[in-house]
This record gives sequence, structure tokens and C-alpha cells, in this order.
Amino acid sequence: MPGLYAHMDVARKALSDLSGNKGAEALFAEDGPSAAALEAIAKAHPAYTALGAIGPDMFFLLPDFKKGAAEGLWGAAQIIKDLYTWWDDNFLEPWEETLGPIAMDNADTLGALTGGVTTGRSDAKARGLPRSSRPVPERN
Repeated sequence: MPGLYAHMDVARKALSDLSGNKGAEALFAEDGPSAAALEAIAKAHPAYTALGAIGPDMFFLLPDFKKGAAEGLWGAAQIIKDLYTWWDDNFLEPWEETLGPIAMDNADTLGALTGGVTTGRSDAKARGLPRSSRPVPERN
């Protein structure tokens, strides 16, 4: 995923070419603001330009310059939201309610049986610690 600089650099480049771009003039000439007006608005409000460039969700931060342009994106976003809601309600929540406590009990039982070795090892792996602090001897 591109970093923040890449997003801002692309936004600066797009704004610098917007008013002189013939394709942009044709696109924005109908019933919305002109390309030059959008460029002026974006340059007058750099914080909002940055939010639009770095925004986390393209579906909800994509500007709606023309009537009806965002209806398809809104519909796609709704389908994705409905899919994730169905997945959560019908699979994830029952899974977590039914098998989550069993998995936690198994982890606790295994930790108690090994004197905390498995718990300590999983904590070390999560923190990225090496398995052993002793140097490994070389074999001849």
C-alpha cells in the first residue's frame, strides 16, 4: 500500500493539471463545478484535500461531483456492508460464542499443565523475541 507521501504527491499532481486538462473540462462542464473551480476549492482547503487523498475508504470519501455518479459506488458499498453483516451474524458470532470459550479454556489448561511454558512461548513469538538467548554453537 502506498505511503502518505505518495497519496499527497498524486493529489498535488492531479490538482496542478486539473484546470488545463481537456478531459477534466469536458467531464466537469455539465451540471457540477468546473475543473478550475474544483482546483481553487482544493487549494483553498488543503486539510480537506489531504483527507481526500489519504482517506481510508474510497467508497465513502470519493467526491460526488455529478448527479447520479455515486449511486453505483453507494450500491456496491451497501452490498459489501450487507455481506459482512450477514457473515458476522450467521458465522462469526456463533463461532465465537460456541468455540471461543473452548479455545480459551484449552489454552489456559495447556498453560497450567506446562507450568506456563506454552503461554510464555506464545507471548515471546507475539513480541518477536528469539527462541533462545544463548548463541548456537557451530558444527564441524
